[in-house]
Amino acid sequence: MSLLKNIFTASCLLALAASSPYCAENPALTDLQSGSPAADEITAPRVTSKPPAEWTVMTYICAKNNLDASALININMMEEVGSTGQVNAVVEIGRMKPGAPENGDANHWTGIRRYYIQRDTEPAVIHSPVVMKLRYRDMGDYNRVADFVLWAKQNYPAKKYMLILWNHGSGWQDPIISKPAHEGISFDDETGNYIRTKQLGEIFKRAGKVDVLAMDACLMQQLEVAYEIKDYAKVFVASEETEPGYGYYYAGLLTLLNKSAALGADAAGKAIVSSYGYFYQQPSQAMESATQSALNLAQLTTLMQALNEWTDTAVKSGDLKALKAARDKTMRFGKGSGVKYELITYGDLYHFVDLAGKYTADKPLKAATSKLKNLIRGAVIAKSASGKAMNGEPIAQAQGLGINIPRIQQTANDSNYDAKLIETLYSGLNFAKASKWVNFFYWMSQNVK
Repeated sequence: MSLLKNIFTASCLLALAASSPYCAENPALTDLQSGSPAADEITAPRVTSKPPAEWTVMTYICAKNNLDASALININMMEEVGSTGQVNAVVEIGRMKPGAPENGDANHWTGIRRYYIQRDTEPAVIHSPVVMKLRYRDMGDYNRVADFVLWAKQNYPAKKYMLILWNHGSGWQDPIISKPAHEGISFDDETGNYIRTKQLGEIFKRAGKVDVLAMDACLMQQLEVAYEIKDYAKVFVASEETEPGYGYYYAGLLTLLNKSAALGADAAGKAIVSSYGYFYQQPSQAMESATQSALNLAQLTTLMQALNEWTDTAVKSGDLKALKAARDKTMRFGKGSGVKYELITYGDLYHFVDLAGKYTADKPLKAATSKLKNLIRGAVIAKSASGKAMNGEPIAQAQGLGINIPRIQQTANDSNYDAKLIETLYSGLNFAKASKWVNFFYWMSQNVK
């Protein structure tokens, strides 16, 4: 942690500069105004070819929403380290508004820009060169992420690739959009579009696999989400709980990644978790609740088999009292969402099955619980949790992998309640098709009161 401590003070200056971030222009490029969807991209001179780096970190930042200022802060964090001979750092950022005068945004630019991140010591100004400008893009279209990944792989080749999706997040639930809202992943207020859970895999069918997929967004570390991308990355990193406003600690992430650049995806995933945990355990962030975990996706098939065995055993046990106690006491996530705690379905899988195993006297259920817990611990290769959960309990009880759990308080008509809010049916997810959990979920909802 000493490396992170050395650069943490500089990052704290970003908080002071948050009211006046702006981006410095690359004089080699011509200013453009936002154009039509048919407008062509305009590029800078081609990147000089060089030997592949160990890593290329690609961060896709849809700031066409209320996160614009946070996006600029995060890019400035990246510039504390910048690209090196071992690690390329590239960003695509989209902005819908040029920045209000009170935010000190002197350039007042809109549209899409791609940056090659270079080190500088000014915490409130982005000095990295703009290597591409795009007149218009729907950043809620998964194809645009694929375009960015393909471009980065071609221009900044590396032995290993990390993709970070930066935006709001709402877990597996794809909200029905009748008016602008801040949900989904990569939500674009300009177009009203966002990337659906079922579309995540489509990114990699076009752009090829990555070694690490991370989501700097709320509520995305769920088995339902992970299962959609399990064949396209080695490690998946995300948060079970809502994320604090600063999101990832990019200076710490790039510092640790450079230190262990020759290592593989597990080490990179741990670097994200470690830097994130360090940042939110500082006194200046002590009021925040923060979770982050890294999941080895190769473990999901075995974990799924054990989960199916556990659900069968739980139903066969008939121990409704133990399952009710587990349901009611499981750590749930959605802080700041405005949703009543008793109506939240996002919970920690390990905590739920652990509680069921503790409350039951059924020996087969205890054995199935022990097996499943061991596999979850093996699949979650790194986790960090600090602060308090929504129910006031230490959020450290969370073990790094979320799942959909029946509500504590059932609504008058749960199916209609969900149908009014959610575009993608739970049964339509790859996870639900491959597991028995969806049947267990509905069995619990009907039988455990």
